[in-house]
Amino acid sequence: MTASSEEVDLSLLARLLSNQPFPDGVEPRAARDALYVAMTELVIEAAGKEPCALVIEDAQWADPESVAWVDHLLGRAQGRRLFTLLFVRPAFWRNHPQRFGTRDHVRIELKPMAKRAVREIARSLIGPSATDAQLDQVAAQAAGSPLFAEELARLVSQGKGLSSAPTIEAAIQVSLDALDDSVRDAAARFTVFGLAGWDQGLESLYDPSMSGLHLTPPDVLLGKMVTADLLIESAKTRFSGTKEYLFKHALIRDVAYAMLGDEMKRHLHGRAAQWLESVGEDSATVAHHYDLGGKHEEAAKHWEAAARRALATNSLADAAAMSERALAFADDKPTAFARAVLLEEAQARLDARGSERDTAIQSMRENVYGEASELHTEGAAARYDDARGQGADIEGRLRRVRDRARELGLLDEAARCSASLAQRLAFAGDFTAAEAEAAGLLALSEDNGIVWAAVDAWQTLAVVHQTRGALAAALEARRSAARAARAAGLKEREAILTMNLGFALTTIGAKNEALVELETGLERAHAIGSLGAVRHGQMTLLCWASTFGADQRISQALAEPRSQADEAAAGAYVIQDRATLGVLFYRGVELLRGDSSNLARARGLLERVAQAYRNTGNLDILPVSLGFWSEAERRLGDAEHAKELADEAASLLDQGAPSLLNEATVYLALHDACVDLGNMACARSAIERGMPHLVRRLSGLANTPYAHSFVTGLTHNAGLIAAAEVYGLVPPEVEALLSRR
Repeated sequence: MTASSEEVDLSLLARLLSNQPFPDGVEPRAARDALYVAMTELVIEAAGKEPCALVIEDAQWADPESVAWVDHLLGRAQGRRLFTLLFVRPAFWRNHPQRFGTRDHVRIELKPMAKRAVREIARSLIGPSATDAQLDQVAAQAAGSPLFAEELARLVSQGKGLSSAPTIEAAIQVSLDALDDSVRDAAARFTVFGLAGWDQGLESLYDPSMSGLHLTPPDVLLGKMVTADLLIESAKTRFSGTKEYLFKHALIRDVAYAMLGDEMKRHLHGRAAQWLESVGEDSATVAHHYDLGGKHEEAAKHWEAAARRALATNSLADAAAMSERALAFADDKPTAFARAVLLEEAQARLDARGSERDTAIQSMRENVYGEASELHTEGAAARYDDARGQGADIEGRLRRVRDRARELGLLDEAARCSASLAQRLAFAGDFTAAEAEAAGLLALSEDNGIVWAAVDAWQTLAVVHQTRGALAAALEARRSAARAARAAGLKEREAILTMNLGFALTTIGAKNEALVELETGLERAHAIGSLGAVRHGQMTLLCWASTFGADQRISQALAEPRSQADEAAAGAYVIQDRATLGVLFYRGVELLRGDSSNLARARGLLERVAQAYRNTGNLDILPVSLGFWSEAERRLGDAEHAKELADEAASLLDQGAPSLLNEATVYLALHDACVDLGNMACARSAIERGMPHLVRRLSGLANTPYAHSFVTGLTHNAGLIAAAEVYGLVPPEVEALLSRR
């Protein structure tokens, strides 16, 4: 990390902690990654200097991203002097059942206190005059709750019977009723802040014209509440110039809050919101109080600000909920549209194909107020259809929005549509059009400062070059894509693109170099806690294992994707996105490398994946997936079916179908099936048809150190050449290469 990037990360962290808006132009995904790194490094640095404790109360109310960061931190801080303590209610484990499962932690469930301990609590409060009968009664009624024991003991010390307090809430209410009217009223008011409140905050809850305030200042009222054992004064305060107090227990706060009538609650929450806003409290907290105060339009402004903050910190579920709340109380179309855009972005990042995203786009459409907003809406709708692989004329719609957005100067919208279009064209094999889109994206990046556009441009060019067989150019494009992501601060994209470089190196036989890039990318994905990037890395690592064989160094990293694929082989449902299908595909190839006991599972996975690639239009993977399926069928004894599959795959390639992967698999599968059927003319023809594809890719590695490993280090390439030697079909350039080693 460079010094300048460290300064940016720390600046974002400072703004987050001080509830200040992020600077204009900060990419939300880049901000999330920067914050993850900055927070993690801050804690690790502290723990490296001296023992460090991280204590979090009421973690069951934390957003999933915050909990995920704590889990991530524990993984990154292994071997350091960091002690983490989380207090949670049982509901936490229902919402996060797998959380901390891979961390060395101890889970302690609190049990009711022993009667002997409860008796001692009661004795300390009642005093030396306590009788055994009183202590036994308190212990029996408290049922192991220390707070209940304290409240009951307090009633005994006041000479009151325990029959008036059958529950802990009733006992607390009796104690509250014993307070002076002004103190009891102050306690009820103070509850509107929650479990913590402030002296100046309490003052803001009174009408200045009320004589009671002048007779009893807030600090006196708070002091009496401390004496009554309702509050504890905090050693630190959240807001400068104030004193902070905490309710001794959440139940005390709840019982006191219940004493307020509905109208008084609304009035006090409105006042609390105004005061909290004036001292710079978090937007979400201020919005919550305005909502409880019935001031929904005012709340909506703060919900919008909170949603933008949540989006930047990757708290996507919170961002969606907050923006939806803000949208509900928008009072004009421009405001409503801006909030609908915010909702759509949150939903797109949560699940690009989810129906909730469609709902957000409908909200955008309902609030269109001019051509620019209409273009934004149509662009979002086209990208949504592209993500889910459904809808009419997606390419045409993306082009129309892109062109008109350029004319209107809406360059970010133009770039988004162009990026989706570029990837779509590349995977469909329309390389000339894909290259044109990539060139446009590079221009937007260089001329207009849309730095992320260069990432999509280079990634598109990498796919184009790889599929065309220009393997050296593909490698350089992947390296450029990773550099562009680094320059844009997109750490997640950088991790994924580094792993894509490892994938490309795998496909040319650069075994050791590929593994280095894959492990580097995975390490970066883990460093920012990106589960999506980690899953992508697991898929590409499985590609490496299926190409070169199992390796003990990566077995742990591959346990999850292998298990996922094996469940699919047993019939489990899987989402047919490219990453998930990739895991199934490479697991099928890996099983095919093994002994005969794995063949049936390999065939099941490869058949399922090939059909899915056909249905979803992933034409760049379809031919090779058919080739591997053919190989599985032949090895299981069905040479006729194997030949049918290989014939289909070879015909696709002969007709110009694109292939991201080496075509040797297809023609070798066709050759072997023909041999098993005794059709040697067909077998020879398969090798003749396959050699031009091999030579095309080999020529793409000219003047690089990878050419020899490409023809000797990849099983199917070597197999195709071995068969060509039998028929005397080895091309001169391949013979020349082999003779040099």
